[in-house]
Formats: sequence, structure tokens, C-alpha cells
Amino acid sequence: MRFSTSTLFQAPTSDRPHFWFGLFALVAAGLTVGQDFLHATYHAYAFYLSESFLFSSFWGLFFPLLYLQTHLARKYQTRNGRHVGVMLALVLLHLALAPLVITVLSGMLLDHTYDYTTGLRYTLAEDVYKCLLVYGLAAWVHVCDRSIPAAAARTTEPQPVQRLAVGTGQKTRVIPVEDILFISTERPYLVLHTAGEKHLHASSLTQLAAQLDARQFVRVHKSTVVNLKKVVSYQSRRNGDYDLTLQNGAVVRMSRRYSGDFKARMG
Repeated sequence: MRFSTSTLFQAPTSDRPHFWFGLFALVAAGLTVGQDFLHATYHAYAFYLSESFLFSSFWGLFFPLLYLQTHLARKYQTRNGRHVGVMLALVLLHLALAPLVITVLSGMLLDHTYDYTTGLRYTLAEDVYKCLLVYGLAAWVHVCDRSIPAAAARTTEPQPVQRLAVGTGQKTRVIPVEDILFISTERPYLVLHTAGEKHLHASSLTQLAAQLDARQFVRVHKSTVVNLKKVVSYQSRRNGDYDLTLQNGAVVRMSRRYSGDFKARMG
């Protein structure tokens, strides 16, 4: 069964899952027939290929049912409990269908027919653990398969910029964002205000704000972003707006539209 299990592990991530499911069923059925032949040879009794193929049809049911499991796993990929429910439902469905297939095929291909009750007893005695193992492994792989991209997405989130390039004539300087007190617009540039200096930066305020650490830099006006660590105090202007005093003594106006977000972050 090692080969079929490894094939199953590839199924959820393959672009052609039906191919892997079909290969899994074919290999497992072939191994079952080979095992029957060796068992008959060892015990010195007749080997009937038709009957061996008949009972190996149990493995053929994995082809459509594993395909169905993959479809349902993608549909309910955010609900781990659904994976378990689908797995148990498919186990029961497989155990119910296997003896039915044996009954129908034996009536079509053999000179005698296996009744459903006999096939069900045989299936329950021989195949329950196989269904639990295969569908359980498939469910586990589906859960792992969707959690890995989620973890990768978290690790590849863009990190806030730590330094910015600013132009001074023919020179380009790099300043740490920690040194910025506030950022204002002076079209077509931005002005980065540091202690005693101003630097021009070619960008829009919205674009730059998206690159900065949102826990440290907050928009206080349609044309201004401030560094929360540099705010010393703020005072109401009685009309809903505020005056922010920064560490270098500069006073920046804050619009009432942004005051709620500012107070929440300062708090």
C-alpha cells in the first residue's frame, strides 16, 4: 500500500487529480489480484482471475469517491469539521456501494450471483480499516494543503519600510523613517519633516502611507501623516479640529475626520 498512499498525497495538489486517483485505484486493484494469486498458490487451491477482479472492484470505488472528496474539500476549505464529516460519509458510502457492485458484476459476468448481504459482510470484515485509512489520509492532506499556503501568505506580507530615499540636488540620501516627525504634501512631491530638516520625496501620500508601519504613522489630514512617537500633545480648536504639537515644537493641524482614528491609536 505504500505506493497508493504516496499517490494519494499528490492528488490534492495535482492539476489532474483524476489521473492520480485512477492510477491509485489501478495499482491497488492489481496488488489485490496479485495477493490473491500468491495466497491461492501458497495454500494450493484454485485461483479464479474473474472472481479476484470482482472483489478488487472495491478499489475502483476510490476513483470517483476520492475525486468527490477533493471537490468537497475545496468547497469547504475553511471548515476543518466539514472534512471529518465528509470523510465519515464517504467511508459509509463506500462500504454500502462495494457489495452492491459485487452483486451487479457477478450477475453480469459470472454464472452465479453474490447476494448483497454476503458482499456486505465480507466488506465489513475486510475493508473498513482500508476506507478509514485512505479517506482519513486524504482529509488530513486536504487540511495541510490549504494551511501551508495560508502560512506562506503570512510570511510574505510586505514589511513596513525602514528607510526612505530622498533627493538633494544630484545626491540621494537615505533617512530612517524613525527620524520623520510628519509628512506633508507639496505637489508634486512629499515633504518629509525631520528635526530641523525637510526632504523631498517623489511619491503620493497614499502610496507612502501604505508602506509605513500603520502602528506608528497615522493620517491626520488629507495632506498630512504624523509619527505618533513624535507627538507631544494635542489641543482642541473647538470646531472639531485639533492642533498637534511635535517634539521639535512644530504644530500640525488634525482634521476632525481623522481625529477618531488618531485618538484610538494614541490610546
